[in-house]
Amino acid sequence: MPSNSSSTSALAELLASERELLLECWAARAGRFALRAAAPRLLRELERALASGRARPELGELVDQIGSDNQAVRELMILRAVVLELVAERNLRVEPGESALLHRAIDDVLLAFSERALQQQAAELALRERFVRVLGHDLRNPIAAIKLGSSMLARDVQPAEARRRTAERILSSSNRMLRMLEDLLDFMRLRPGALPALEVGSGSLNVLCREVVDESLAAHPQRVITFDADAEVTGTFDRRRLSHALGNVISAALEHSPADSDVRVVLSGDGPCISVRHHGPVISQAELDTIFDPLRRTDLGKSGERPARGLGLGLFLADQIVRAHGGQILAESSGEAGTTFRLLLPSLAKD
Repeated sequence: MPSNSSSTSALAELLASERELLLECWAARAGRFALRAAAPRLLRELERALASGRARPELGELVDQIGSDNQAVRELMILRAVVLELVAERNLRVEPGESALLHRAIDDVLLAFSERALQQQAAELALRERFVRVLGHDLRNPIAAIKLGSSMLARDVQPAEARRRTAERILSSSNRMLRMLEDLLDFMRLRPGALPALEVGSGSLNVLCREVVDESLAAHPQRVITFDADAEVTGTFDRRRLSHALGNVISAALEHSPADSDVRVVLSGDGPCISVRHHGPVISQAELDTIFDPLRRTDLGKSGERPARGLGLGLFLADQIVRAHGGQILAESSGEAGTTFRLLLPSLAKD
């Protein structure tokens, strides 16, 4: 292991004195530059490693901030090349031990990325297997309802009003199956660690909310869903995806509230914010802490053949869509006030 020699100090000083140039060259060759935010700290840590004469295994802690990203792994290899090219350009004499120290320090981070990627891959595989099992269970009820209702309609043994109710149940079950499959497909298309890509355009948030509420009422004609707004809110957003997000939150409210209760949707110009409130069973704080994360949700983590709450993808996708718009979803639940999800969209306030 090399000591704090002058040559080692010279290499560390090169990283310190040419940090801006290194960052510029690194960014130019990286393209998307997933490591942009962490790059200054990473260079400082490499400098300390070289100055101290020993690699710093704690460089791997940066992975917790950066996340698992194949692009980031590629960019670390680019950094290695950029540093070595600068050494050659400055005609800096580097001892074999120094070179090994530089490689080892960068390899520490690459190793941490590899370990994180393996852990995430195993978790995603387990999650997908669980989703397939839960999907098979969750599809049974709507399929059984459609089969029974279709059989009764085919026999034509019901009076007119009963036939209407049977047709409504078939429609509701079909819509429920379609939502589950759409959520699953959206989840499978979503790249790990990335937010959904948006196709934005100008529009009215009031109109969007009204349309989503009307669609939810059409799918659940027996339920009461109200909509109120205290202002006219316009802005730039992805209409399709934001409609999907709000629809998923309303669906969750309908699913987890009594059939004779109402769901209230309110648009406030302060934020702006869309709130969805229902009066179902109180959600514990432990559930609220994981309700948007399908990898950690307490109900999906329960053992047994009958999970407490379906796939759990709807709220996850809603949260991802709102985050892609620069916002967040907050959830709170109590016996007195009920359960409220607030979709905060501060980016729309700029318009």
